[in-house]
Amino acid sequence: TIYPVRVDTILKLIPNLYIDGIPLEDELSGMQAQTGEQVFIRYNSNHPTVRNRFTVSHEVAHAVLAHTIPCKRGNLLSKDINEVEANQFAAEMLMPLSMSYRDTYNNWCGGKS
Repeated sequence: TIYPVRVDTILKLIPNLYIDGIPLEDELSGMQAQTGEQVFIRYNSNHPTVRNRFTVSHEVAHAVLAHTIPCKRGNLLSKDINEVEANQFAAEMLMPLSMSYRDTYNNWCGGKS
């Protein structure tokens, strides 16, 4: 597998997922809502692409982990367990730990995996 992970390919595997970018308040990166089986994700189109990849992955995590609850704001530094889990899910989706270990070993230690 090569970096960056193709998030768009992964997202196509999730049925009833609708994603779009719109300009939002600068401190708001994204949001997720569910109606029945449909999941809607919006990300801040004013933010850089790298940020939006993480934001979309984070919001997908909320849907996959059944974190959909009444509207509230979270942030990357939140101690709320749902936010912590969504951050970890997004990080692992974008850069799987096994790939990170393998590449670190190969690039820094001269090993072969």
